[in-house]
Amino acid sequence: MMQVLVLGLYILLLMVIGWFSSRKIKNESDFYVAGEQGSAWKVSGSLIATVLGSSAIIGTMELSQKQSWAAAWLLLCGVIGLAALYPLAGRVKRLGKFTLPQLLSDFYGDTAGRIAGMMIGLAWMGIIAAQIMGAAKILSAWMDWPVLHTMYGSTLVITVYTILGGQWSVIKTDFWQSIIILMALYLTGYFLMSVEGAVPLPKLTDHFPFEVNFQPVDLLLLLLTYASTFLVGPDIYSRIFCAKDEFSAKRAVLISVVIILPLAFLVPYLGMKAMTIYPDEVDVFHAFVGVVQNHLPGFLGILMILALLSAVISSADTTLLSAALILGQVIKPKVALPVKQSRIWMVVLAILSFGLAWKMQSVIGSLLLGLSIYSGAFILPMALGLMGYRGKPLFVHLAMVFGGVVAGIGKFIANSQPELSALFIFAAFGLNLLFLFVGFEKWEKLR
Repeated sequence: MMQVLVLGLYILLLMVIGWFSSRKIKNESDFYVAGEQGSAWKVSGSLIATVLGSSAIIGTMELSQKQSWAAAWLLLCGVIGLAALYPLAGRVKRLGKFTLPQLLSDFYGDTAGRIAGMMIGLAWMGIIAAQIMGAAKILSAWMDWPVLHTMYGSTLVITVYTILGGQWSVIKTDFWQSIIILMALYLTGYFLMSVEGAVPLPKLTDHFPFEVNFQPVDLLLLLLTYASTFLVGPDIYSRIFCAKDEFSAKRAVLISVVIILPLAFLVPYLGMKAMTIYPDEVDVFHAFVGVVQNHLPGFLGILMILALLSAVISSADTTLLSAALILGQVIKPKVALPVKQSRIWMVVLAILSFGLAWKMQSVIGSLLLGLSIYSGAFILPMALGLMGYRGKPLFVHLAMVFGGVVAGIGKFIANSQPELSALFIFAAFGLNLLFLFVGFEKWEKLR
């Protein structure tokens, strides 16, 4: 009964914040970039909350069951990507407006923006699906409800909350959600240090940086398909666009790097510790929820569950909002979509993402599928564009389409043919680079 009450109050709070935020929305700038009023700390809080979604927490715990301490590379790659973004963050803020495809339109023409809008919008369904599945896993394990029911509820709450307040509600809650997440993770780690497991915890020196289930080639793939999306990513850029100035944007990225770095090892530790306490549990996340319920003080257990939900929701709302705006700009890449139309796109994307989540049933699998398509298509054109590269539009278009399709095929066959999958992803980046090289026109003077 207490669990239902806490969950109900949490959802009610989100709805109230969304409703009050909706009253602040006067134009597209308010809805999409919170009026560009974000301080460095608010933007960093939003970045941290967005990064620490189900991909980081639940996904890393899933990986720790197979890869042990090497699972830390998921978040470490995120840190590497953000660190690489730091010197470019001011330029991104200066040149950007609402979305990443708008930047591509400025660099390579409207058709490039349209291609980006279509491919990113579709690829981001995998990211939204990962958040839906993450929230469903949390609620199913905590409340002992059927996964399908929790998927329905998660999709509904995430969609309604985001539709109501747009970026105002996202920025407003992300800062406090990030504090809750950090407090819960560190306090849980502290309390679990004194809990004896039925089996010993794996040694860091035996399983990091590499181990049998995570080899250097896997790290290279992760850098290409995951770390790169923190250097050039719609969700990350949407946070930067909310900053009030270039200095705040750069400082927010630096703060995020410093805070996220130690979590790269804390999160897999929590997953592995849970499996040492419940070694017969098949699913690591169910083992972790069992630890939360049975080995933590009552207040901390509830805080940890709310932190996990906060992490998922803070990623899902940003992703859904970004994807809806990006898809809606396919017709007019340089023009902000009216808020009403964007809300319709959110509903459509939420429904399609729900179907994908039900089909894949894997947080990390759904996440990496979407990121692979995106990274193969847009990382190089976007990063080079920010550095002044300008190419012939036709070759840039070919680079995006072939890179995204080939990378997507590679990730889709990853489970059945992992070695062939890696070749496809390397080929995607190679094709992308080849087309950009052949189509080179000039280096534009940076401003």
